[in-house]
Amino acid sequence: MNEISAGAGVGYFSLVWNMGAGLSQSIVGGPSTLTERIASALSDRVQLDAAVEEVVQQNDSVVVRYRQGGVDKHVHARSVVLATPATVAHRVAVNLDSDIRDALSKIVYGPYVSAAFLTNEAEPQVWDNAYAIATPKRSFNVVLNMSNIVRGHEAQRGPGSSIMTFSPASLARKLLEQDDNFIRQTYLNDLDQVLPDFANNVVEAEIQRWPTGAPYCFSGRGKLQPTLTRRGGRIFLAGDYLGTLYTETAIHSGLSAAHEAQRLLKTNHANPADRRSA
Repeated sequence: MNEISAGAGVGYFSLVWNMGAGLSQSIVGGPSTLTERIASALSDRVQLDAAVEEVVQQNDSVVVRYRQGGVDKHVHARSVVLATPATVAHRVAVNLDSDIRDALSKIVYGPYVSAAFLTNEAEPQVWDNAYAIATPKRSFNVVLNMSNIVRGHEAQRGPGSSIMTFSPASLARKLLEQDDNFIRQTYLNDLDQVLPDFANNVVEAEIQRWPTGAPYCFSGRGKLQPTLTRRGGRIFLAGDYLGTLYTETAIHSGLSAAHEAQRLLKTNHANPADRRSA
């Protein structure tokens, strides 16, 4: 409690548990459906396995240096939307204004450890009508029933469930260095106490570790906001660290950055050195 501002703590609780608002909306098919559709629309303009090493702002362009397939490459762009975690933005955007880089370096992230479990039960379960279950004093602090949205559209209950557990902050730090078997068994032991006879129906499990999970609002975080959201130059920041609504913040800041880049493209003539936009 001493690590997070009171306003952020209250706001986060409301965001998670306020029925009909906050995080109560789901995407049919799972959240990856959104990014898959975007990638499909962009086609080969999306370059995978291209590790950006440096983004350098110049007077009339931005140079993006990256490594792909073991080869060093670079592109010139008239503007760049830098939609990366604050830690990455601080590292690669080497000549942002010093106060912006300093603000990026002060963003604090908390770790996550989570697991997804697929089950094969054929009968209705006590968790079918629940989306989220708070689990104090366990190795995770919430159980999420990802199949809840499917249950709501069924005329007859289908087989199986998709259940996710979530361990943030200090709970994650206890598990980050443990192997998958230890984490899986720890979770299953606790899940059996929350969801009756759950472990016996598990057919698949996937463990994920996120040392840089999500940014959180420490006391004094608000003082950085005017600096982080100040527009200027040719590099525009976007990401969930710019607000408190997670995916919504990422979307809003990305849209705002895109509008700024578009405005810049309309008001400046192309430079002959430009190759493509990044």
